[in-house]
Amino acid sequence: MADPYKEPHFRTWQAHYKDALSVVSMVRGMIGEMFGTVANIESSDATLLRGPEAKHDGEAILEALGNIRDDIAKMENTITILREENASLKRQLGGCY
Repeated sequence: MADPYKEPHFRTWQAHYKDALSVVSMVRGMIGEMFGTVANIESSDATLLRGPEAKHDGEAILEALGNIRDDIAKMENTITILREENASLKRQLGGCY
């Protein structure tokens, strides 16, 4: 009987799985590098404590992206407030600034 782990389809599946894990690792690294503390991405070691499945990496990535979205929303809100204050000051000064 042939060893199923030596069959070509298994080696192909294994190679694809390793490639996918490599891509997930690169995405995690780039999120951390590009957004730093804003993303607050969970470390790979902390993710492994929840289990070895790739879904935990996906959850960590999604949480980091949510953190980035929330930070952008705060910045947009701040910009809106500052624009409104600026317009109000211009009206109060009557264009004499």
